[in-house]
Amino acid sequence: MERNGQPVDQHCEQIICRYFISRCDELLRHASIQRLYLVFDGKRCPLKDVTRRDREERRQKNLEEARRAKALGRKGEADEKYKACINIAPWMCTSVTRAIEKQWGILSMDGLSKPRVIPVLSPAEADAQLAKLCLDGICDAVVSEVRRLSS
Repeated sequence: MERNGQPVDQHCEQIICRYFISRCDELLRHASIQRLYLVFDGKRCPLKDVTRRDREERRQKNLEEARRAKALGRKGEADEKYKACINIAPWMCTSVTRAIEKQWGILSMDGLSKPRVIPVLSPAEADAQLAKLCLDGICDAVVSEVRRLSS
């Protein structure tokens, strides 16, 4: 399967969607959060090219370390390193958005009906979109990385 010229592994797609659904559900149930805005990066900003290159180098290093840990039978360590080398592709945002909307519904055009999780595709880098949501009083806090709340 291919989306926007990129290959999509359906098994990988299901795992990613389940992960996002479970993290959102965990926040809603255990952190007393009423509504989540899940903001995805849009168009890349040329000013962040150096940062993007640094992140890609870290992803490659984590991938090498994950493979090494897996070969040594250290599954837990390998899993953590694999998580650290994920690069979010545009098809992932589309897939997660569909899964979120299937799970919690779609934001109505008139804004009257609001699901508990609202996916947002930022026009550019998500940082500015997150700040705007806070400044406009739409959200109260920003969490840039969601890890398991319970073991």
